[in-house]
Amino acid sequence: MLPIQILTHNRVLWKCTAKCQNALEELKNRFITATILCHYHPDHTKQIETDALDLCKAGILSQYKPDNCWHPLTYYNKTFLPAELNYDVHDKEMVVIVNS
Repeated sequence: MLPIQILTHNRVLWKCTAKCQNALEELKNRFITATILCHYHPDHTKQIETDALDLCKAGILSQYKPDNCWHPLTYYNKTFLPAELNYDVHDKEMVVIVNS
């Protein structure tokens, strides 16, 4: 994707080369083949992954499917409330689990 990214810089002459075209085709292919959200099934194993950065919290709830892969059920992403910014890291992670 670097050839496309370079074109977004200031003072760079726009020239769509073969490398740019290949990068664009790769990007389009990744968008149409990306994993999408799946439907919840009560009998399948689930997992939640969380991340708490300095200013925001995020989580993914995934489910293990018969194709032996984890598939996302839902995503969660939000900025911390002002009071939550003072929490320790483990407390921030727990907030994500509770909020997800």
